[in-house]
Amino acid sequence: MSENKKVKELITDLFSTNPNTVMGALSGIRTSGDLSVIEPMLTLYCTTASEEIKDEIADIMMQVKVKNAINPIMMFMNNARAEGFKAEILSFVWEAGLAANRYLTQLVQLALEESFDVGLECLTIVENETNPFPQQEIKDCVIMLKRDFEDDEEKHELIKSMQHVLKALIED
Repeated sequence: MSENKKVKELITDLFSTNPNTVMGALSGIRTSGDLSVIEPMLTLYCTTASEEIKDEIADIMMQVKVKNAINPIMMFMNNARAEGFKAEILSFVWEAGLAANRYLTQLVQLALEESFDVGLECLTIVENETNPFPQQEIKDCVIMLKRDFEDDEEKHELIKSMQHVLKALIED
C-alpha cells in the first residue's frame, strides 16, 4: 500500500465510532503521519469526549517534528471547532518547539482578542521562539499592543509583558 493511501486510511479511521480503531489510527499516525493528519487530529481533539483519545493526540502533537507543522496548526486557529481549545492547541506549538516566527502578527492578534489563557500561550510561544521575527513585524506588533485593558488587570499585565518582550527584540 502506498504511503499516501495508508495516511488517508488512518485519517478515515480517526473518525471511527470504535475507540480501538481510533487509537490504532493514532498509533499509525505516530509512525506514518505527515502534514495532512494535523488538521483531522485537531478536529478530533476538539470534538471527542474521550479523554484517552485527547491525551494521545496531545502527546503526538507535543512531539510533532514534521517540517512546517506550524502551518496547519495556525490555520486551524481560525476554525470554529478551535473555540474553547485554542490555549491547548497553542501549547502544542511551544511544547513541540515549532518555528512560529512567521506568525507573530497572528499570535499578537490572538493575545489581544482571546482569553487570558490564549494570550499566555501566545506569550510563551514568542518568548521561546529561537528563530528571528522580522523587525518591521515586531515594530508593527508593538504598536498593536498599545491597546488598554484597564478593566482586566490580568490581561493588561499580560499584554504589557508581551510588549516588553517584543521591544527587547527590536534591533537598534
